[in-house]
Amino acid sequence: MGPSARLDSWKAIAAYLKRDESTVRRWEKEGLPVHRHLHAKKASVYAYVSEIDLWWNKDGTGLEPPQPAARGWRERLAWSLGILIAVAAGWITAVFLG
Repeated sequence: MGPSARLDSWKAIAAYLKRDESTVRRWEKEGLPVHRHLHAKKASVYAYVSEIDLWWNKDGTGLEPPQPAARGWRERLAWSLGILIAVAAGWITAVFLG
């Protein structure tokens, strides 16, 4: 991604910084250089990679360490179903073979 690249949403900004969206939104109050579109929608923001890099290298050193991204409900559901199927298969095998 080039230095003049533009990140067009909170999600894109958070992904670039490898942080959660709520963390990045909080950093706006601490000086994260984001720009708002001219219309009134609060969530409609953009940022330039070069400005974010400059801010991060200048001011970002004291910010919280990276946190793993929160898992979405679909990923948790998939894991839960996988475990449930494995347990059910083990139980059925034990009932029929034991």
